[in-house]
Parts: sequence; C-alpha cells; structure tokens
Amino acid sequence: MEITTRHDASNWFVNSQFVEWEWYENFDEDRLIDFVHHHGNRYEDEQRMVADFLIAEGQIPEDYGLPG
Repeated sequence: MEITTRHDASNWFVNSQFVEWEWYENFDEDRLIDFVHHHGNRYEDEQRMVADFLIAEGQIPEDYGLPG
C-alpha cells in the first residue's frame, strides 16, 4: 500500500471497509491511523495490516473475521 503520510493513513481509514466496523471497547482511531502511517507501506493486504494492529492492541484478529 502506498501510505507515506499520516494524512494518507487517515484517508485510507475513512475510505476503508473498517470505518464502519464494530471495534472493541476503548478503540482509538488515532492509534490505528498512526499504526497505518508507520507500517502501512509494508503491507499489500489491508486485512493483514489490521490483523497485526489488533494483535498489537492485545486483541484476537479471528474474533473480527481476520487471519491471526
């Protein structure tokens, strides 16, 4: 994915399928955007990226239908 700025990461989130998700309690959108900003270029698969974010947050990706 081509994400080089925090603005790119924010735009990705707003336009992604994940914006309407039922996130976990205390989910912080800014933490996800920061994760995407710093790590997004490493990923081709946005589901894998979000799964890795969930793992970093102490969540279980499989609970959200994502690969673990």
